[in-house]
Amino acid sequence: METETTNTSDASSAIQPTQQTFDQFFIFDGGDVEIKAIFQGHKVKGKVASQAMVLASPIKTIGYTEVDGFALLILLRLAHLQSTTIPPKIGIDTLFQVSIQCEKYDCSALLHLILPTWLAAEEDEAAKGENGKWLYICWAFGLETLFKEAALRIAKSAQVLQGELLTSGGIKFSEPMPDKATETIMSIRIETVHAILDLVYKKVKKYSDIKSLTTILCKHGRLSCDAINTAALSLAFNRDACGPQSNRLECYSE
Repeated sequence: METETTNTSDASSAIQPTQQTFDQFFIFDGGDVEIKAIFQGHKVKGKVASQAMVLASPIKTIGYTEVDGFALLILLRLAHLQSTTIPPKIGIDTLFQVSIQCEKYDCSALLHLILPTWLAAEEDEAAKGENGKWLYICWAFGLETLFKEAALRIAKSAQVLQGELLTSGGIKFSEPMPDKATETIMSIRIETVHAILDLVYKKVKKYSDIKSLTTILCKHGRLSCDAINTAALSLAFNRDACGPQSNRLECYSE
């Protein structure tokens, strides 16, 4: 296996170098392939076992350019059967980086024992808002139910500005995003906006189609009530420029 690595890291500060080097963390028993990486700002050299790497991933040539250093170390330890050295909990940022590499190098099987524990630790926090990283994590590991829940949260709260999907705070979602996820979420938003506005339009039409003053829709028979409802709906549409003849996508996507 041909391996070349250069990457950045947000690794846990709990890991401390010995004699100002992190090399020892990347040297594995039976190592016969040299790798290079950047870990916590330090250039490191290590050796991995080619047999372990071949079993871990079907990809023959691996380039770790700009790979998160801690994510790299986790995957290498799992590949070399050092599961007892794997942290029981990692932050969502590191889990995101791990998921990127698992998707890229088809090595998700390495995580089959530890992944449920990691997900359980982060699920409650990730479920609180619109998290593009969590969306990607669920997609990369084939977590269909969690993926749908995350996509729905984003579809409900995100905004579209000049054709670009942004968080409710106007911030771009983390890259990468799952394949075609952005287009799907935007499509769902459009369909939802249309469905909601159609309900309101029907209500407006119900009042505007009244042919005579003898027809009263108010359950209490008050003509003034109908007039107030009609005026209120009309004012709301005029304010937001979302009347039946307007561009529905534009009026509720910006």
